[in-house]
Amino acid sequence: MINWCILDNLKAYYSICFQFVGRSNNHFAHAGNYVQAEQLRDEGDTSVGRLPTSLYPLHYDLELIPDFYDSEPPFFFDGSVRIRIECRRFTNIIYLNSYQLSVADESIQIFVDPESPVSAEDPEWVSTEVDDDFRFYKIFLDRFLTEDAWYVLELSFSGEIRPPSVNRGLWWDSYIDQGEGTAR
Repeated sequence: MINWCILDNLKAYYSICFQFVGRSNNHFAHAGNYVQAEQLRDEGDTSVGRLPTSLYPLHYDLELIPDFYDSEPPFFFDGSVRIRIECRRFTNIIYLNSYQLSVADESIQIFVDPESPVSAEDPEWVSTEVDDDFRFYKIFLDRFLTEDAWYVLELSFSGEIRPPSVNRGLWWDSYIDQGEGTAR
């Protein structure tokens, strides 16, 4: 039996896995065109790995399914997340922290939360991009999200349960049962 542990604040790495934001510079891609948006500058700076604050997570429903059936590492997991987000500044890009996760693009769904205090149209995602330098997964939308509206983002992902030496993200460990003297 292998125990698994979560280190380094699960919310920061596997978010709970995800924290959302909009693009931080003053150009926003919209349907292949760039729109000047000087007034929309965020506090976060994605060029140095910080998340902007355009979108704010209100609630996470996270499911992680570890697979320890192989007798030896590496071990893997599947997961899914449903995140309720509030749009604080309009944006058409969702940034996710995604350290060593593989997101299933076909699983991405985003829609207006039925309890949103502001009416808005459901966006469609048009493309995705992985930024390995800053560990972001970007979802590009076909329209700008409406300020003060709430949205729901759902997606599935998978990853490796890291060995203890990595010491970040989701990791496994073993121990010696003192009563039985066996490794678990």
